[in-house]
Amino acid sequence: MAIVAAGASIGKEGAPRELGALFGGSLSKGLHLFISDRQLLIACGAGAGLASVYQVPFASALFVLETLRVCWKLKNIIIILATTYVSAYCAKPIVGEHTLYIVDKVTIDSSSFIQAIILALFVTALAIIFGYFAKKASKHHITGKEILWTLSFTFMILGGLSAYLPIFMGNGQVLAQWIFSGNSSAYLLVILIIKCLLVCLLLRSGAYGGTLMPSFAIGVGTGYLITVLLGNFGFSHSLSLGMLLGATVFLGTMLDPPLTGIALVVGFTGIGGVIVFPLILASILSRIINNKWKERSWIFILSYTKNLRFQELI
Repeated sequence: MAIVAAGASIGKEGAPRELGALFGGSLSKGLHLFISDRQLLIACGAGAGLASVYQVPFASALFVLETLRVCWKLKNIIIILATTYVSAYCAKPIVGEHTLYIVDKVTIDSSSFIQAIILALFVTALAIIFGYFAKKASKHHITGKEILWTLSFTFMILGGLSAYLPIFMGNGQVLAQWIFSGNSSAYLLVILIIKCLLVCLLLRSGAYGGTLMPSFAIGVGTGYLITVLLGNFGFSHSLSLGMLLGATVFLGTMLDPPLTGIALVVGFTGIGGVIVFPLILASILSRIINNKWKERSWIFILSYTKNLRFQELI
């Protein structure tokens, strides 16, 4: 949390989520529960941590069910929903009850679904690339004494960039709201690329944090850029919807479960009604593309492994 508070470009959801899971584990151990009930309580603790930080109880419940693979039983669903909503309610006096982002009024028409299809194709590909490098950086992060100088060096880079453009500081919440408010820049593409590199560099250097909020911000930015690009080719679409679609697809690809991504965007921005239908379409298409990519990746890995074994036999 200290690293995030210092202005690192990574999310703050990691620590509260794991602290909640740790508390749930300790409580279940003290109550001498069965293994299945212990697992449920640990998952509830993780969901409660996420719900309290971002005030998204419903999305946090979906996160527990989809990402943590908790069985979709009625008893489990009721317990998870109760935990996340109580946690969000208790944290409300501290973190506030307003939505994280202020978004202009969004209107949709028949062309909105075409916009959803186009954005799903392009943003999913970008999210897959970012997810690959972010996961690789996190998996092979530096440990031991080296972390003292790697983190220091990384924060020097972050500080230098932030001195020129303060928007690089933080987990991406300011960047996303800046774009939502219409304060774009001719260098937005460069800003987003640098933001991606900073996240990967911090994770590789040994910093601990999540990628949820950076993914949301990068998704908003890519959605905005692609919608503007479509406008240059004569396709007029809603910029606000484009940003929401970009965030939905990016989050859905990074988190893997699509429902959680949609629920997070709705919870963060406070949108609702028929606007969610283009988001659902984009999320479904993104899921299909992501699954196809994973299938091809596994086929490549298996064929590569077989070739290596064959060469060893020779």
